[in-house]
Amino acid sequence: MLERFNGEPDTSIIGTAPALLSMALSDSPLSFLANKDVVIEGDVDVGRRFQAMFDRVNLDPEEWVSRYTGDVVAHQIGSAVRSGHFWARGVAKKLELDIKEFLQYETRDLPAPTETNHFFEKVDVLRSDEDRLEAKVQRLEAALSQP
Repeated sequence: MLERFNGEPDTSIIGTAPALLSMALSDSPLSFLANKDVVIEGDVDVGRRFQAMFDRVNLDPEEWVSRYTGDVVAHQIGSAVRSGHFWARGVAKKLELDIKEFLQYETRDLPAPTETNHFFEKVDVLRSDEDRLEAKVQRLEAALSQP
């Protein structure tokens, strides 16, 4: 095994231990792209190959814990960890929605989705109008430049 590499790496995968573990245990093959706590710099294909490698590795923490505590206790610990993870995920999602609603409707620091959609529709119409006007101006300039 190579302990030190003096060259420039093709890819760097940087993240906290929990984020990297979450990436390793994810069911989604491209979960590393959505994880903001994991930064992949360089060749993204290497990241995909790491995900494929993690998919082939059978990580079963309950099996490891059961060696010391027995199957029943290990299963209870695993269930508690999973339910805690789902609870924390739910709390984080609820907090995200509450903050979004507060910033959009209470403080009006962020526009509501309907407002942004309306704005973008108006921008699209303005772009189309500008393109048509530009085409008319070019036609008029071409007509005026002919003797």
